[in-house]
Amino acid sequence: PLIFAVKMKLLVCLLLSCMYRIHALQYGYNRSSVVLRSANGRIRGTRDVMNEDFVIGGLFPIHSEAGPGRCGDFRLQGGLERMEAMLYALDLINSDATLLPNITLGYDIRDTCYLENIGLDEAYDLIIAGSQLDIMSCQATDSSILGIVGAAASRVSVPVAGLCRLLITPQVSYSSTSETLSNRENYNFFYRTISSDTLQARAMIDLMLHFNWTYISTIHTRNAYGQPGIDEVHALAAEHGICIDLTEGIDDDFTDLEYQILTDKLINSQANVVVVF
Repeated sequence: PLIFAVKMKLLVCLLLSCMYRIHALQYGYNRSSVVLRSANGRIRGTRDVMNEDFVIGGLFPIHSEAGPGRCGDFRLQGGLERMEAMLYALDLINSDATLLPNITLGYDIRDTCYLENIGLDEAYDLIIAGSQLDIMSCQATDSSILGIVGAAASRVSVPVAGLCRLLITPQVSYSSTSETLSNRENYNFFYRTISSDTLQARAMIDLMLHFNWTYISTIHTRNAYGQPGIDEVHALAAEHGICIDLTEGIDDDFTDLEYQILTDKLINSQANVVVVF
């Protein structure tokens, strides 16, 4: 396992350092991207900001969560792939002189590891220190961030959206669906390209009505994604006469014993349908 982990880290570093040069050769312009590392050697992301007209920030879960405050395994699907999609879009724009004549877009992309604290730290570094100094690597930059693409998880996007509101920085998420983020008073600089969980909850209720499931149990994660989502399910269920026998929440640090207790509760429940959010 240790050898495999080392190989994966080397692979990530190789991909981050080489893929941008490949794009540059493909589209015929020079890139000056650098790989960012933290003081303990963790790969934080990559940036190309020197001599660019505008810089767009990015927050992607390149690694998974390994525990409170710790990054885990490398994530290809949903992590590196999404980051590569952003880089590909920027390359297409920069290589087409008819889209933004005489303007070149740069990027500053960071790894959130699906963690709120790391996502917020990196967002702060992008916005506050982007035009001054990188607070962790002490590398000088000469471009401020125009806006941020991301984050992925709602629980990461919520604190980042609060920071973006305070610092008047647009944020566009590609997969944060929590209804909490629809509050325009608290998150008026947050936008997304995906619908909120309200529509997902309504679709779940439509399925229950279609199959005449009028007695259910619900399980949800106690975070910015699961709690508002299940609250919407409960509200819509009450409107449509759907009864709830058991409702339970799951924390990120649930133990095997706690899962077993929850399983026993579901087995002893009178409901045959379990809705999970």
